[in-house]
Amino acid sequence: MRPDGTVFATGALHQGASAGHTAVYHPAAIPTDPGTWVPGPDFLSGDDAGDNFAALLTNGKVLVEGNSGRFYEFDGTHLTPTLFSNGGSLLVLPTGEVIVGGSEVYAASGSYIQPWVPAITTHPSTVVRGQSYTISGRQFNGLSQAAAFGDEYETATNYPLVRIKNIATGHIFYARTHDHGTMAVATGVAPTFTHFDVPLVMETGPSTLVVVANGIPSYPVNITVN
Repeated sequence: MRPDGTVFATGALHQGASAGHTAVYHPAAIPTDPGTWVPGPDFLSGDDAGDNFAALLTNGKVLVEGNSGRFYEFDGTHLTPTLFSNGGSLLVLPTGEVIVGGSEVYAASGSYIQPWVPAITTHPSTVVRGQSYTISGRQFNGLSQAAAFGDEYETATNYPLVRIKNIATGHIFYARTHDHGTMAVATGVAPTFTHFDVPLVMETGPSTLVVVANGIPSYPVNITVN
């Protein structure tokens, strides 16, 4: 699912076809009504993406892996060929990059826009290593699952990550998050929350904290780690 609520679907070559087709689902204005499917752009001649990986990039485009090994980016209208790779599963990293097959990293151009950014509304000002805390805000689960591959590779990122950066050293630590308020995506202004455990090994002192969803970070807040 893309940030505008549409769903991009890819297909394999069928008998007699020269290229794989795609389709785009547009939801209805009333959520309970059926939406509509419209044809999308075709892959390059001879290529397709049947049973292949795809991931939502932080710029709102969909990264699709063709059977040829070529990547494509779908921007809602155009399917643009980009780089070749060795192939493999796609996972959206907390940096917004995509790791490919555990050995390559794909970095897209462009960036997200402000409405897609998670927002922190309440947070502890002081935390203690080894303790658990609650943080709340909006859009903690992002706008999409961002990536998944059936029952083989569960790489969805519709849950919040908490990243803490020590101001003095610049070192970054990730806190374990759990017991999320929801797993729904594109929750808009609805309040959400999660719990996070401050790592025992992290450095103390003034730090910044962000919530990351689908590779997109919130604006940082200031905390003190004791």
